[in-house]
Amino acid sequence: MRHIHNTGTQLVSLLTLHSLVDFNGSNRDFILRTLNEYASSEGLVYCFIHDNKGNSVTSLGPYDMAAEIPTDIEKKSLHTMGVARQVFQPIGTKDVIYEFSKPLFENGQKTGTVRIGLRPSPMAPLSLERGRLAAMVALFLLTTACLTYYGIVRALDPLKNLNQNLQNMCQSSDLTD
Repeated sequence: MRHIHNTGTQLVSLLTLHSLVDFNGSNRDFILRTLNEYASSEGLVYCFIHDNKGNSVTSLGPYDMAAEIPTDIEKKSLHTMGVARQVFQPIGTKDVIYEFSKPLFENGQKTGTVRIGLRPSPMAPLSLERGRLAAMVALFLLTTACLTYYGIVRALDPLKNLNQNLQNMCQSSDLTD
């Protein structure tokens, strides 16, 4: 989860370095193409750029995506003054979307909002994350086995000593007879 939070925060912060005018002009296609090429592998679902009134200036994503976002998520995103992170399920699906939003400022005035939606990628069977988890579990099991063995050996030491003492007593009584 930390990865998706870092990615979302970085992407929305990078986009807010531009002014709202950049998303209307010739830079628009370049910015959106670059975003799509970089972030599609990171689970980018959509990117919406809104003006200060909440009207969509630019959008990148499925045509009907805006209708699937709950209105309370959109309202919070449009009215936040810092980075907002929200999690929701689009209407009619079981997917989980992480939305990141941040306002655009020009000359100290809020001029718009950038909203990005990311979907966590399913964990691959041979991913680094799963490898780390498997290594931690293996280390835990090995440590538990070693400590259990050591504990049993230490717990049986008094019985071993008692057995040795009994054998010594039996041998000494056999010698005296």
